[in-house]
Amino acid sequence: MRWHQQPRMILPHGSISWSIIAFVMLVFFEVLIAVTIQFFNKEANSAFAYWLCIVWLFAWLGGQTAAWSLFASYVVHKSRKTDSSCTRLAAAANILGPGSQVVYTAILLPLACLAGSSYSSAIGHYRQLNGVLGQGSAAWQPGQSVSIVSLAPALPTLQAMLDNFDLFLVRFRNTFIFYAITAALLTLALVSIALVHLTSLRQVVRATGRDLSNARESSGIQHREQHRQVERTLQSLILTIVAFSLLGTLFTITAILALTSPRSLISSPTRAQVMILLPLYAFAVLGLPCAVLLVLRAWEAGPSDERRAEQRDENEKRRAPPTASFAPETPAKWLGSAIAGKLHAMRGGADSSHRSSDLSIRLASFAGQRRPMSSTSQQSWGNGVGTGGEGGSGMQIAVDVSVAIDEDEEPIDKALMRERPSQLWGI
Repeated sequence: MRWHQQPRMILPHGSISWSIIAFVMLVFFEVLIAVTIQFFNKEANSAFAYWLCIVWLFAWLGGQTAAWSLFASYVVHKSRKTDSSCTRLAAAANILGPGSQVVYTAILLPLACLAGSSYSSAIGHYRQLNGVLGQGSAAWQPGQSVSIVSLAPALPTLQAMLDNFDLFLVRFRNTFIFYAITAALLTLALVSIALVHLTSLRQVVRATGRDLSNARESSGIQHREQHRQVERTLQSLILTIVAFSLLGTLFTITAILALTSPRSLISSPTRAQVMILLPLYAFAVLGLPCAVLLVLRAWEAGPSDERRAEQRDENEKRRAPPTASFAPETPAKWLGSAIAGKLHAMRGGADSSHRSSDLSIRLASFAGQRRPMSSTSQQSWGNGVGTGGEGGSGMQIAVDVSVAIDEDEEPIDKALMRERPSQLWGI
């Protein structure tokens, strides 16, 4: 995550956040698969309900992070598009983003832990009952009659096991009611945010596409490449949202199936497999494309070419010397010598004492001049200028500096010509 200044809001990194949550979720899935195999093999495991009820927490957190990241991106995009602060939307993102995760976890964990505790108690009484019956079975001899009275010590344990199991079914149903409601709300929110954001982005892409079609080929190559990159990112974003929406829909269906018939988790092996394995298969089929698309989005979301150009300009400015005047070794010496030769030829070799004069021209830095510049920049030299100047008549040389700016170029190039012409001229 990072802090965005304008508007002031928390921006979660969708790819990194989803990758971290997905890694934790995969670890929990591996454990859930192991305890599920034990469950279908009729092996009692008191931790089975804990894993079954808690593991989907990470799936919801991953989807919520995706929705949060998408909403934050929309707020930033709207702020730049409308040139407004979007204070209310930014505040809503800052509150609902982390706040919903905290509230969701605070509600789900007690529900899941209560359901897991009831199932664990039922398994504990089952083991006690199994031990009592095992002792009776070991003492029984073939042909010996079985008395109901001998089973009386096991009846309280049996009743406690049934009571805990019934309590588990109620709490399991409550947990998956919460799962179904929150999964449906999250899927609806994700789809709604995606539709609004993607519609706005498509408008921008179409508008810039029309502008690029009218631009010159030489000036639009770089921007066309950026435009194509934005289009690819937009397409991958659409596919990612579709995959997330399908995952949310499938999990909502599974949660509804679990809450409508919680007893089928024990009585119907087929429905139990659907309730447990369907979300796992869904994440296996759709989770990998989501991860690949998120990685591609993160790879394509590097700094733009304009931003890299600005960084290069800033670095060159830091490395530049404090003064912009030419040193004797620069091409200005050659320019001064050439102009001096032309002047000498025009004057016809008049005063030989001036032949040894070192004619120098000092070109003022454009960056250092803050006054308005005319089309003709005049530099004068004469008495007292140069090493051998001996009282000749004053002379002025007019140097015409013309900068041709193509009106079809991008406005950012014109701004650079006005603000930092010294860098464009290499001074």
